[in-house]
Amino acid sequence: MKKCILLVLLVLVFNCNVFAAGFTHIAGGGLDTIPDVGDIATDVQFDAYGSKVDANGNLYIATYPNASNQPGFVRVNRSGIIDRVFLDTVNLGEYFDDLDVDRDGNVYLLYDNRMMRVDVNDNLTEVASGYTRVDCLSVNAAGDILAAGYHSPDYWKIDPVAKTKTLIYTDPASDFSSYACDSDGAGNVYASNSSNNSNFTLYRVSSAGVSTPIHVFTEVINGIGVDDWGNVYFTDIDPSSLTRIDPLGNVTSFGATPLTSYSYSDPARVSVDEEGMVYVNVYASEYSEVHKYTLDPEIYRIFPEDVSVGGTLTIEGRYFLKNGTGGSVTIDGLSAEVSSWSNETISVVIPAGAKAASDVIVTTKDSNATAPYSYRVK
Repeated sequence: MKKCILLVLLVLVFNCNVFAAGFTHIAGGGLDTIPDVGDIATDVQFDAYGSKVDANGNLYIATYPNASNQPGFVRVNRSGIIDRVFLDTVNLGEYFDDLDVDRDGNVYLLYDNRMMRVDVNDNLTEVASGYTRVDCLSVNAAGDILAAGYHSPDYWKIDPVAKTKTLIYTDPASDFSSYACDSDGAGNVYASNSSNNSNFTLYRVSSAGVSTPIHVFTEVINGIGVDDWGNVYFTDIDPSSLTRIDPLGNVTSFGATPLTSYSYSDPARVSVDEEGMVYVNVYASEYSEVHKYTLDPEIYRIFPEDVSVGGTLTIEGRYFLKNGTGGSVTIDGLSAEVSSWSNETISVVIPAGAKAASDVIVTTKDSNATAPYSYRVK
């Protein structure tokens, strides 16, 4: 495990950024060509370009039709086991590119010029059609579908209940193509004009149709994911890498995306879960794997400054993981009793024997972060 130690003792605001273990292989790359409920996800062979994570941390993978796979999707739970399989060779066809899932568990599938919804009871319904091949979709917090097109300058908003679509933006570029898109909690959609060979630009388009360029690239953007803090993650093809742009425009590279078991790979879709962990679908010819990038916890603030042994200390930051499973907190090397734990806030009890100006270490199941805490023992 890696530590990030800040050598400032009297300031209680910390920014601790170390990107630890990196990628973990969680799905695809196996030999089993027919996914079944109960299968270990890494034992299955997928031809899957699209993948998304839902609010509960379940991973949905769109299976592309080829000689091995049937069109549809599988769901992988947090333990890495396939617990839902939906396949349909009659109503789903080729160019099966993307999917997303809403908070009610409805799965939206995109292929060719049609958009389909699969409800929690596996009922399949068409919600929109008539596009010139839409390549990506994202379901926003209101349940609307935001979509961007392949060799099309249009952004659409689809109401899946009323089955209506509204054009919200047309890009002035004549050769506009978005291979990837995502949306945030405010209803903005993020996409890139990846086929304009003179200018690869990442855009944010508001629900009112206002377009704002965020970043200009030199290579094709294949995946875009937005987290709850407004960070935009994207993957590009050459070099195959994962990068983050924060709300202030700061760019952080996480290095190369992993090779698949098939020797070479291009990163495809990106998805970010509610804990801020990043999932990258790495594609190699007709096969793909999904890898999870785990971020170290970051400590921003520890308070109050005056606290007695046995008193409550609050630690604020992010990437603590929601329920703290496998995590712990130590103060001055002593284990601290945890009274509450969320992804951004932890409350602990100052242990007996802890000294002033002690190191506070937050450890998750994958990595840890350290920050000094200056307090007066009463």
